[in-house]
Amino acid sequence: MSRRIAFVSCMLLSTTLISSLSACNAPTAKEPVRGQVEVTPAKPSPVPEQPEEMVVLDLCTLLTEDEVGQVLGVTVTASDEMGFANCSYTSSDPSMPYSVSVSSAQGIEAKELNLVGIQLLLAFAADADALESMSQLVENAQAMSVWEVVEGVIQFQDDLGADVSPVADLGDQAWWIWTEMGAYGTLMWVEGETYLSFNMMGMEEPDAREFAIALAPPAKDRLPIAFTVSTSGEFGGGFQFEYSSEDSPSDPEVLTSDPEPVGPPAVWVTTSYGETVAHIDPATNSVVNTINLGKNLADIVAGLDFIFVANSDRSSLIWIDPINEIVVQEIPIESGTHLKLTLDEEYLYVGAPRWGSVEIRQRSNGDLVQQMVYANCWDLEVSEYGLWVMTGAEQELIADLELISFEEQGRFEPGGAISYIKYYQGYYWLGVRDELHKVLKVDPQS
Repeated sequence: MSRRIAFVSCMLLSTTLISSLSACNAPTAKEPVRGQVEVTPAKPSPVPEQPEEMVVLDLCTLLTEDEVGQVLGVTVTASDEMGFANCSYTSSDPSMPYSVSVSSAQGIEAKELNLVGIQLLLAFAADADALESMSQLVENAQAMSVWEVVEGVIQFQDDLGADVSPVADLGDQAWWIWTEMGAYGTLMWVEGETYLSFNMMGMEEPDAREFAIALAPPAKDRLPIAFTVSTSGEFGGGFQFEYSSEDSPSDPEVLTSDPEPVGPPAVWVTTSYGETVAHIDPATNSVVNTINLGKNLADIVAGLDFIFVANSDRSSLIWIDPINEIVVQEIPIESGTHLKLTLDEEYLYVGAPRWGSVEIRQRSNGDLVQQMVYANCWDLEVSEYGLWVMTGAEQELIADLELISFEEQGRFEPGGAISYIKYYQGYYWLGVRDELHKVLKVDPQS
């Protein structure tokens, strides 16, 4: 989907990284963590001599299903399909919806694991102090120890109001972070350049902390002396993280049907209660320009040669020139409000859920090509595999449309009502409306 300039979805992050996500007004990495006991971080232990070849660690070998189930008091199933650099253990008992996610990494991968989620989220933050603080941590991370990076991440969590406390049972470099709003907790432990964490969900805080502390020792004992969690040459199977602004990131793959880039990379977001569009420079994470449209903006999609913004107040599409950053045209949409957008190399797809309509329009000029009826289409997404449309009385169905004829290739029930659809790295990602913290990863070919 190379016609998009830069879109980031935090839903693609693993559940372990959720505990590291932060927002505005974060302190610098050198401020002490707030709490009843102030602990002076121990100096990182010397990194043990590494063998010539590192072990590629399967994180699901750190704990068995029986071991986790015995601690939680419920039968669990292990899976490494729920995100990168983790193994998730989920309860099979609906009355005890426990979930444990185990993550570990060493050296630069451990730093990346802790920083990538925060950097992605803060790319959209408007608070200058938070961006500056995060920027300093990122710039200095290469020269810092794993513990110093983790300590900086903990400080961001503390600033957000999480309950942060040391775990003396596991040493000076072990901390427990409980987030009341999301009702999840994370145990973070560091020794030398090795990082290990447990993300606990679906439990009361005292139980979550007790369970995490009980699971840590056997997992620690099974960690190899030197290991990597990357199996594809790219950490996390697709995320690349640069510490220095002097290193240019790799150019994204551009399909031959796309126009040549006519400007620098950019991130475009709707801001200020949906009335403005902000242009963010991803190299500096700073707002370059803001376009005030004075309308209720429901969605935005961007290409190399244009931006389309959905105006819910008057049910229209606002076409913006991304180079001159001016409004070119406003296109009326007669099929309803709260519009949702997606696009490919040729077409712009518009979902109007309140009228049960999906429109296919020429991407070059916005002209209507075809209109179809799909009830409750609150989101839609296109990829090279087809156009996926939410539908059904409870948004419980996905309709798969072929891209040339726009005829249905089939329908399926992913399991539960769906709140959004995204496509990334060869998979569709579906948010489950009635189950917090649950995202479905779907193979479009099967």
